[in-house]
Amino acid sequence: MYQEKYHDFNVRHFHEKLVEEENVEVSYTWVKLALQAAGLVEKGKRRGQRRRRPRRPMPGMMLHIDGSEHAWFQDERRADLITLMDDANNEVYYGQIVEQESTRTTMAGLREVIESKGLFCSLYSDRASHFFITARAGQKVDRHRFTQVGRALKELGIKMIPSYSPQARGRVERSFRTWAGCNVIVHEMLDGAIVIRYGPHEVARFAASEVPAPSRPRRSASPRPFGVNRSTS
Repeated sequence: MYQEKYHDFNVRHFHEKLVEEENVEVSYTWVKLALQAAGLVEKGKRRGQRRRRPRRPMPGMMLHIDGSEHAWFQDERRADLITLMDDANNEVYYGQIVEQESTRTTMAGLREVIESKGLFCSLYSDRASHFFITARAGQKVDRHRFTQVGRALKELGIKMIPSYSPQARGRVERSFRTWAGCNVIVHEMLDGAIVIRYGPHEVARFAASEVPAPSRPRRSASPRPFGVNRSTS
């Protein structure tokens, strides 16, 4: 059944489907062990205890940005889902399916969040070449040279924080694993729109033909604090 209908589900969502739709009453642990024994899912690596970094106490203090490649449309097409998520409460402020994560698509997401929510304090990301300059792959970032994204955020007073391990990006990585395991989170509507849903919530809606134009976060006439609507600033 897993291979025929649910091959792209993670174990937890497959277990939920078994109980809710297939009327199979088995425990989550039994399902996980059975799938691992059959070689259908990988066994989790044993890891030492890692202390989780405390969340920021207020929204807007730090945002996470990341892109994840996946067959979001449940067919042969693969694309990147770019999201911007708040560290304080995991609220997703932006979601967009793009052909590839790049300077252009990153700028489009930052601009939309800044224009809709206001300026935030810091941005946490991996060390991809559109975020940081490194002498060699895997090395520390060069704090004296800036990418186009880095220059734009520096002008806006937004601090960029590089991640030095996948574990350090745990919250956004776990979010992507959850999204990818939900089977259909990207819907192609009859009117040609693309809708991204996270559970019952609509995260983003855009035209299938829409390609983010090259841009940079621009200063409004009077930059406002994070979360303050333009009408009240």
